[in-house]
Amino acid sequence: MTINLDWPWILRKVRLVFLVAVFGVLYKYLDPMWAFIWIFYFALNDMMEIVTDIEEMKEERANAWKSISHKRKGF
Repeated sequence: MTINLDWPWILRKVRLVFLVAVFGVLYKYLDPMWAFIWIFYFALNDMMEIVTDIEEMKEERANAWKSISHKRKGF
């Protein structure tokens, strides 16, 4: 019997729990402004990573035809 764990899914959930816990502590014990700065920092960082990944995928697709065009033979 083997147990297959989806580690990326588990790590995303642990990260989410950590962010919410830190948000709660900052909100309750410091100042709500610092809590929202904390969350917005991570949200904007994740959005920038998504934009970067999308740009890289577009670039790969644009250059994909170049890598196969010299291999094609005439009919």
